[in-house]
Amino acid sequence: MSLTDAEKQLARAIGFDESVCELVKDHSGCPIERLVGFDDQFQRIEVEGLSIAVKHEDLGRIIGGLQPEIRPQGYCASWSKIYERNGAERSDEVAILKTTDDRAIIRVKRSCGANYGVSTDDLVRKLDDWQTRCEFEVIGAAPDWVSLEFATLPDDLCGFAEEIYEFCPDSVEQGVGLMQECEHPEVFEAARKLCPTLSNRMREKLEADRQRFTELMKERPEVRALFESVANAPKASTGMGIRLLAYHLHTSRELFLWWD
Repeated sequence: MSLTDAEKQLARAIGFDESVCELVKDHSGCPIERLVGFDDQFQRIEVEGLSIAVKHEDLGRIIGGLQPEIRPQGYCASWSKIYERNGAERSDEVAILKTTDDRAIIRVKRSCGANYGVSTDDLVRKLDDWQTRCEFEVIGAAPDWVSLEFATLPDDLCGFAEEIYEFCPDSVEQGVGLMQECEHPEVFEAARKLCPTLSNRMREKLEADRQRFTELMKERPEVRALFESVANAPKASTGMGIRLLAYHLHTSRELFLWWD
């Protein structure tokens, strides 16, 4: 698909080959724009990359078609999100960077877990550590999430799920831990079979967390009232959630890290 004069100018400004930009348009059928990232203060900045606003259901087709064609030329396509200046989400995004480093999209979008004290550098270091035990690729990132796809998994999958929970609690508490056993009894049974028990260290941690939370509710009536307002919402226990996370990794080879 031919580039407009503005798109040719954009390609020159960011040092992209026009042929690659044409491939992006061919696979997406959408106009290309300049990619927006974030600086250390989470202010919007223009970066050397392309952005294509797409529907969520088209992401797999577009990225799956693009990646084999642009990777050999030194480019990478990733899933991300486009946000308005007021922070509202506008659409899903295919982000194109001139690199084969799958961590680059994390740095561009400044992905982190700020409310848990996890910086972008902390996140990259954690992924580098995990990479010594298994093989995976970063397939998407935004300021508060990262998506991974695994080629191989660690030998101790249950221990790995515990480690993920400690690094990113919302992967359990706001993710697989929201599943209900009455709706997915076979999944819960398989998760218990995969991880019959948690490590002693994790059981001790969860018990200590439970005790601290109990004390907090005694000291802070407003916290108790908030907890009681949602306490009846059915969900798995944290321990069960960790088992479910391990089973999810086992069956899907995918991991979505996000910090609410």
